[in-house]
Amino acid sequence: MVLKDRFRFAELDKLVVRKREGAEQMALDAHDVAQAQHEGPLNRLEAKLQEAHDASQISDEPTLVAALQDFVVQLCLGAAVTKGA
Repeated sequence: MVLKDRFRFAELDKLVVRKREGAEQMALDAHDVAQAQHEGPLNRLEAKLQEAHDASQISDEPTLVAALQDFVVQLCLGAAVTKGA
């Protein structure tokens, strides 16, 4: 429950209990799917996700494609040489 505590998402308790009881396959009743129950927490989590994305220094686009391709080619060539020996 570390993530629940870290992100203050208490609603996870109910979902975890449901999963442990094997009830995740059963249909949800109207109370379970009520917008008021899930909309607020979902919006909070989406906002936190967006904040993390905005603060991230990771590029949205890959920057090392050529280096990765070269690495894979070198691995393949090394494997081919080893098999031929």
